[in-house]
Amino acid sequence: MASCCSPSPAVVSLDLLDLPETPETPTAATLLAALAQAAARPVRIVSDATGEAVRNGYHVTEVLATTVRAVDCGGRVDSWDEVVVQILDEVDADARTMTGAKFAGIAHKVHRTLGFSLDAPVLVEWGRPGEAARRFDLVALDASDDALTLHLGIHAAQCKPRTEGLSIC
Repeated sequence: MASCCSPSPAVVSLDLLDLPETPETPTAATLLAALAQAAARPVRIVSDATGEAVRNGYHVTEVLATTVRAVDCGGRVDSWDEVVVQILDEVDADARTMTGAKFAGIAHKVHRTLGFSLDAPVLVEWGRPGEAARRFDLVALDASDDALTLHLGIHAAQCKPRTEGLSIC
């Protein structure tokens, strides 16, 4: 009888990765490297699309390592990997913002346990208690002496064939 789960993938040492200085879109690898470099600093999360910021005391509820398999409106089959970080934006006046080390520890545990593509784009699902979560793309990382800021952009719906200039749907 086949097991329901795949064996654990080999763990990649993230310290040995040759990371680009400024990737177009941050990948899981660039996020993990930035979190490691900002180990003692707070990690802030800001939506450039809405101008909102995740409040102090947020909670990383899950990190999902997903492979999406899809058929678009033109009938084309596609698949890709994503890393999705779920954030619960809780109100806690006494809470401190999560540090890079704590955030990285959560992500590394998921990578060791489930494995995920280090080249995968990172999406952030962000919600407040009792509200629907919204999905954003991680579009930039900004490291300063004070904090590491994750910048989020709109994760817009799209018609891929139309976006690619095709008229097949």
